[in-house]
Amino acid sequence: MATQDNPAPSRAGAQLKTPRERATGLVKICCYVTTSFNQRITKVLKRHGGIPLDTPVFELRDILSEKYGEDSRLIYNLEDQGGELCSLRYDLTVPFARWLAMHSNVKQIKRYQIAKVYRRDQPAIARGRYREFYQCDFDIAGIYDPMIPDAEILCIISEVFEAFKFDMTIKLNHRRILDGLFTAAGVPEDKIRPVSSSVDKLDKLPWADVKQEMVETKSIPDEVADRIGKYVMRNGSLREMIDTLRADESLSDQKDIKVGVDDMELLLSYLEAMGVADKVSFDLSLARGLDYYSGLIFEVIPKASTQVGSIAAGGRYDGLVGMYGKQPVPCVGISFGVDRIFTLLAAQREKSTSELEHETDVFIMAFGSKESGGYILERMKIARELWAAGIRAEFSAKVKPRVQAQFNASSRARLTVILGQEEMENGQIRLRSALESDKDQKDRGELIPREKVVEKVQKQLSALSVTIDKSSVAACRPGARNAFADEESVSRIGDISTWIQSPHSTLLDLIACCSADLRRIQSRLRIMVQNASLTMLPCLVEVMDANLSKWKSAWQNHFEDKRKAPPIDNLTAIPDTMDPGTEHLNTLLGLWEHGVRLHISSAILQQALTASVSASLRQRGEHSDSSLDNDLPDITEFLSADTPGLSGSVVGALETLRHLLVFPRNYLRHAPDALVLLAPNAALFLCQLLSLPGTDTLTLHSAYLDSLLKWVHPGPSLCMELVEQATPAIPPSHDLFDERVSHSHETATQAAYVGVSGMPESTNTELSLSQELDLDLHMHGLANFVDIDYYWEILPVAMDAGVVDEGRSR
Repeated sequence: MATQDNPAPSRAGAQLKTPRERATGLVKICCYVTTSFNQRITKVLKRHGGIPLDTPVFELRDILSEKYGEDSRLIYNLEDQGGELCSLRYDLTVPFARWLAMHSNVKQIKRYQIAKVYRRDQPAIARGRYREFYQCDFDIAGIYDPMIPDAEILCIISEVFEAFKFDMTIKLNHRRILDGLFTAAGVPEDKIRPVSSSVDKLDKLPWADVKQEMVETKSIPDEVADRIGKYVMRNGSLREMIDTLRADESLSDQKDIKVGVDDMELLLSYLEAMGVADKVSFDLSLARGLDYYSGLIFEVIPKASTQVGSIAAGGRYDGLVGMYGKQPVPCVGISFGVDRIFTLLAAQREKSTSELEHETDVFIMAFGSKESGGYILERMKIARELWAAGIRAEFSAKVKPRVQAQFNASSRARLTVILGQEEMENGQIRLRSALESDKDQKDRGELIPREKVVEKVQKQLSALSVTIDKSSVAACRPGARNAFADEESVSRIGDISTWIQSPHSTLLDLIACCSADLRRIQSRLRIMVQNASLTMLPCLVEVMDANLSKWKSAWQNHFEDKRKAPPIDNLTAIPDTMDPGTEHLNTLLGLWEHGVRLHISSAILQQALTASVSASLRQRGEHSDSSLDNDLPDITEFLSADTPGLSGSVVGALETLRHLLVFPRNYLRHAPDALVLLAPNAALFLCQLLSLPGTDTLTLHSAYLDSLLKWVHPGPSLCMELVEQATPAIPPSHDLFDERVSHSHETATQAAYVGVSGMPESTNTELSLSQELDLDLHMHGLANFVDIDYYWEILPVAMDAGVVDEGRSR
């Protein structure tokens, strides 16, 4: 049998094995990166304002050279192909610095990136060291007050490893303190970096070997090396080491040390405020051999294992960007060693099965007499029903599986559906929870009717798994809801009862779970909503209509004599104790924000908008005007005899949009969250609508767009976002407009963007495929006139192009 150590030859005679530079468990690592890291690390990074930013896997050789000190020999240089000399990236920091130098207009940014890097090092698999491996970087670039970004980076490190439940220590040092110590010890200035590289090996070698290298290889006098050793062997808490360095009179004349100690004193106060001061230690032996570090440096060491070494490292590199551009950009960042983290996790799970780990909601098992045949057909039917409801279900792929093998497989699942002979004869099955003991569940689970298996499973999963991630509260922008922590909520969206029974806040939490944690969840939710839209989403509308009726009834019940109750027109007059408009509107906003399309009439929408504004006005003791949008230009003002008319559907969509756009203007003083939620989406939607092919009403569009946006005030950031998102489009295959429409796509697109950002008409800007797909969603929801079959015609193309699953972020 062929193994990694004893590979089998292929037909061509080549050995079937991975090269030594790659991790043998790379498939597991890739699976881990796309699941656990997206769930754990990126959640923390986004909570701190990080945005994803990708850089090329190779760079110009000059970009990478002379940045890594002695480690420059580990860079993979690519062969000259008759063009530019390139090398594979050694880390993610230098490419990011090059990107900053090329984008000098970026003044401040927090970015993260998870990608492979390459080093011509000697692989040490047991220590998680490979030649090709993953890193996850988070960097804060820009001018901030001293040590505040540094403290936030250390806070992020603590939060990340709390998510992994790792007990670790963050070792700190300061390059200026280290350089001052070397100078005080008598190291010549031109030998400081080589000596620093030697000291950096103290985590791998004993001091005697490091001293020998400095003396014999780097020509450092023996007495100087001894003085270096006296300094770098010191370590302790941050407070202890600060006091020790301040009290050392031999160091009092070193300016670099004084500056570094002042920085560490300030950092300590920030870390105490953030509650992570107990996670750090001050270690003067920490050197970080890379030449570009200029201030604070740090490494993360797991307490449970000294074999792996550091699992994250980083520091401040204020001068690196200035090597490429005219303006220096202060930066600080951290690199997480994904493969080393994976090595630690793998060590924790040595006793687990060798199969690739995956999550399962329900495992379906069966046992009984030989005549039952293992109930393979019934297991398939139940699995299909659960899959259709969006529930992750599995069953043994054997007709008559062994009972013990089924129990072993069910240990990965939250619930187990058990098919027994006696129960099946009575039309029942058993549902067992993995979290409850046998004592809590008589006869191995709860007996339930066979036809209610999906309903019962959904309720059990909701009770077991859907818990609010309290840590995400800080990540939510104003007005946003908390996101549920796991993928179970996606399955619940497929259950109509969820839409009917859940309070609005729960509904928004379910939708919000798909924001960015897992692309596969996004794609799955989008497709699920598409499949169920014609049956599921109208249920939500019915619930809203029913709520309107309940609000009216409550309004009447507010008076002892219902006949004396004033009429409630457009829900503008509501008791102070009631605020239905805000709840209703927030539901709509949350759904639209996450790309869910709804068929809501403009009348219902206007009721919600008016009610919400009125409620806010009343709470502030201000007068409620029953007509909040009289001064907004109506679309009919721009229609003239010589202007070709729009079809009724488009007019309806524009009128609905008009209600959307008037809302932020009136609500700006009372609920700024709504402006944050609505204005960008509404403006972008209008741009998309007006730039579809076949649009003839150029004058109408430009003027109407301009008048509407006067009330939105999108600002330059939105304008730039709209322009940057525009890429060559794939036009729809059918005409959504009136037959009289005939002007070109390009002209209309230019007109739309002129209305938004004042761009010159010569600018050639078109919409991306992902934007047009989202346009289909919104137009179907607002006016119900997009043919859904068209969406499914181009959906495979969009998925292959990688644009659908990322939605608006692309």
